[in-house]
Amino acid sequence: MPIFLVPYNMDVPVYRYPVANFVLLGIMVAIHVLAYTGVLPASLVHAMILDGWGPTGLVGYMFLHADAAHLVGNIIFLWTFGNPINAKIGNGPYVALFLAFGVAAGVAHTAFSFVPAVGASGAINGMVGMCLMLYPANHLKMVLLVLFTAHRYRIRAAWMMLLWFAFDVWGAWLGGGRTAYWAHIGGFLAGLGVAGLAVSLRWVTMNEFEESLLDVLKMRKHDQELAPGAPAPAAKPTNAD
Repeated sequence: MPIFLVPYNMDVPVYRYPVANFVLLGIMVAIHVLAYTGVLPASLVHAMILDGWGPTGLVGYMFLHADAAHLVGNIIFLWTFGNPINAKIGNGPYVALFLAFGVAAGVAHTAFSFVPAVGASGAINGMVGMCLMLYPANHLKMVLLVLFTAHRYRIRAAWMMLLWFAFDVWGAWLGGGRTAYWAHIGGFLAGLGVAGLAVSLRWVTMNEFEESLLDVLKMRKHDQELAPGAPAPAAKPTNAD
C-alpha cells in the first residue's frame, strides 16, 4: 500500500517574496525538460553528472534529475524549506548558499561513495539544516497520502527534520542504495553550520517572535541580557524587510 508523507509549508512569517527560489525551481524544470527531450547535447549532460571531482559535475549535478518523480520531490522540498530561507536572507546570498551547499554535498558524496549522482537534494538539505537552526520551534504542515485519501498534519518542524537526518545517517550506514545519503548528510551539516555561525555573529536578525536552535539550547547570549542593575536599552525601530 503506497504511503507518502509530503511537507508543503513551513509556518514561518515571510516578509519578502523568495524570487531567487522561484528562479532556481524554474531552472531545474527547464534543464530537466531540455535534457529529457534531447535539446541539451548528451556530452553536456554527461559532464553535469557528479562522477568524481570535476568542477562541472560538482555544480551541474544539482540541476539534473533521474526522472520526473525525482524532480517533483525535490521541487516540493525546495519550495517548503527554501522559501523561508530565501525570504530571510535575500536573493543573492540565497543563490550563493544553494550552490555552496550543493558543492559541499557533492564533496561529501564523492568522498564516501563511488556511485555517480544527480539531483538537488544535497543543496536542499542545506536549506533544511538552516531551517532547523533558524526555526526549530516553528511548525511544519504536511500531507499524509494513503491510497486515494489525504490527511493534513501540523507538527513541530524540528522533530521531522531530525528524523529525516537520522534516516539519512542510517541509510549511509547501511551502504546507500540508489539514494545519495552522504550528499544529504553533507548538505544538511553545511546548512546547519552556516546558519549557526550566522546567528552567532548576527549576520541574520532574529525578530522578537523567532527563536533559533542556539536560543533553544541556551547557547546564545541575547542583546537584551543585561548585567544586574544595568539600565534597559532604549527601544530601536525595526525593519520588516
